[in-house]
Amino acid sequence: MTYNASQYKSPVCYNLDETDWEAVIDCYRFAFSTMAHRDKFLNEVNKKIQWLNHSMSKRFHVPCMFNDLAMIQLYMQIEGRGFRVYDENEGVVYRSPQEMTVYAGLAYNVEGVEDGTC
Repeated sequence: MTYNASQYKSPVCYNLDETDWEAVIDCYRFAFSTMAHRDKFLNEVNKKIQWLNHSMSKRFHVPCMFNDLAMIQLYMQIEGRGFRVYDENEGVVYRSPQEMTVYAGLAYNVEGVEDGTC
């Protein structure tokens, strides 16, 4: 891991392929350049998911689950030193958001049952 601790309270990793700071949510492994970025992501991700799902559900008048999109959007807002998301189901490393495609699909809505995205 490549650190530059001279200007920061916590070390910084400039190569996201070598970072020790990761967060795994569903089937996605997000890489972070600092522990502070990872911790901020983990603290805010559920709120971001709830907000986006609620916002899209109001907009389209149908229950919406945009969990993946919410996580990617928050990751891009927090991690400014690069982009590395590993999809554990597909075995693919995304190095930019342009390499990803987020699909919206339909699922049978059963009260009390949530369908996972991965």
